[in-house]
Amino acid sequence: MHDDASNIFNLYLEAVEEQPQMTTDEQGNKQWRLHGVKHRVHGPAIERADGTKAWFLHGKRHRMDGPAIEKADGRKEWWLHGKRHRDGAPAIEGADGVTTWFLHGNLHRDDGPAYENPHTGYKAWYLHNKAYAKPELWAAAVLKERNKPHDDASVDAFLRTILRKDAEAAL
Repeated sequence: MHDDASNIFNLYLEAVEEQPQMTTDEQGNKQWRLHGVKHRVHGPAIERADGTKAWFLHGKRHRMDGPAIEKADGRKEWWLHGKRHRDGAPAIEGADGVTTWFLHGNLHRDDGPAYENPHTGYKAWYLHNKAYAKPELWAAAVLKERNKPHDDASVDAFLRTILRKDAEAAL
């Protein structure tokens, strides 16, 4: 249903808007602009010769049906209306496996660490762009936000569930 609405909206934009002008530089990089800003409704507004692609709408990084940035090295970034954003998955997926979660432009994840580096094991815990030095403090904040008990036993049980999900996902 969401895709149908998005497609209808894009068809509407295409019908009522002027079309962007495409330029190509001497290295073969392509760019689409409308009224001086990067803009393209159906496809990336930047296509680099190395294979990197970036989607823009009215000068802001934006794509509803996939990553707004696809780098040649495999890195992917999801953006909506100029802000890093992805529901239920990391907004940045590095080619090296590093993941970073954003919601409406804020570092945020309420079911695990917002930053994970599988090579070093480093994890960072964020809720609404606020960093928590310890997973226990983050878990207490998540439980409190959900109006759940956030005593030590509840925090420990919640963290065990989160860490068990991480371990299962790694298998």
